[in-house]
Amino acid sequence: MLKVVNFFRGYLEVRVSGPYPERFLNICARSGVAFWRLKRTPEGDYIARVRRQGLAPLTNLAERALCTVKVERSVGMPFFLMRFAHRYAFIIGMILCVAAVWTTSLRLWEFEVVGCETLDEAEVLSTLEELGVGVGTLRSDVDVDLLETEMLLKMRELRWFTINMTGSHATVELRERAPVPDMLDRSSPSNVLASRAGVVESVVALEGDPLVQPGATVQEGELLISGVRDMNNEKIGTSYGVNLVRARGEVIARTWYVLSAEAPLVVREKTYTGVTETRRSVIIGKNRINLFLNSGISPAECDKMVERSRLVIPGGLALPIVIETTTCSEYTSAEVERDAIDVEDELREALTDRLALATDGEVISADFEFTEADGMLVAVMTAEVREDIAKEVEIPFSGVDTEENG
Repeated sequence: MLKVVNFFRGYLEVRVSGPYPERFLNICARSGVAFWRLKRTPEGDYIARVRRQGLAPLTNLAERALCTVKVERSVGMPFFLMRFAHRYAFIIGMILCVAAVWTTSLRLWEFEVVGCETLDEAEVLSTLEELGVGVGTLRSDVDVDLLETEMLLKMRELRWFTINMTGSHATVELRERAPVPDMLDRSSPSNVLASRAGVVESVVALEGDPLVQPGATVQEGELLISGVRDMNNEKIGTSYGVNLVRARGEVIARTWYVLSAEAPLVVREKTYTGVTETRRSVIIGKNRINLFLNSGISPAECDKMVERSRLVIPGGLALPIVIETTTCSEYTSAEVERDAIDVEDELREALTDRLALATDGEVISADFEFTEADGMLVAVMTAEVREDIAKEVEIPFSGVDTEENG
């Protein structure tokens, strides 16, 4: 800490030489002239550090001891600033620079969104900008409590929202609202229909009357379990009408999927030439300044990589200045024939993934057929699957008398 204080106060490193330097040091001690870091040189002189104000009395005392005082070097902030005492343009520029940095620190220049799962970060930032909070907004103009309420009203997908501001950096934290699951209305009557065609293996009716038996072949949309019950008494020949229930159950059947996919046997591959081009731009706020002379049009065949770095001064203060570096790597492309076996493996994997997305049933078998046509390899997969094909469908029932008196 003392080193820092001395640096800002400024101090002198002086050399004391003469026939009696020890006498001079004793005189200084009795006179109260402070010095430190005293050391003797091989020539017999002494070097010490004194404050700026102590140089004049030190020189007077040296004359009494028949010694001389020579300033070896000046250290500290006052001496550094004195170098620019007559450079008015530099002083004005430095003042303007400090004022610009101070003004910049009062605004928000960098936004970070945390918590997006299904929402797009750009959509969140766009909504914030509509509410008056964006790049360049004064931190003092941001009413956090009001902004939280407006964002929750503006974006119904949000369950919780807040914004934390540190310097010119704003962290937007949010929690998305969980989707409301579809409620199964147990009071509405329904039938169970076949979601796919297949051969029934087993039927378990939890509610309603089953209309198919194991071994039966059913088509898509065929009635499997009926939610309409006929309330007849065959012994006495009396009809009590019908009773509507919500049919539920499980119908396991063997089904078949036919999926196809294709891939080219000849593709274009890249070969990099080693020629690269780097372009830099400076983005100040929302304005861009290109630091290259050409139009910025990239070669017809090149890979473009863009890197952005924000200018940050010591202390962690981010300035509204972004250095954008665009690197273009040139390449040539040529047609290359692919190995048919590798292409077949890719198509098998792709069709297997598609089947997994189409059904969560048990795959019994899967056969693949491959054909070539117009430079493409076409794959057709025929898969047999054991799955539940029961699908509840509400009965469109309204305003009909369900009772019939005999």
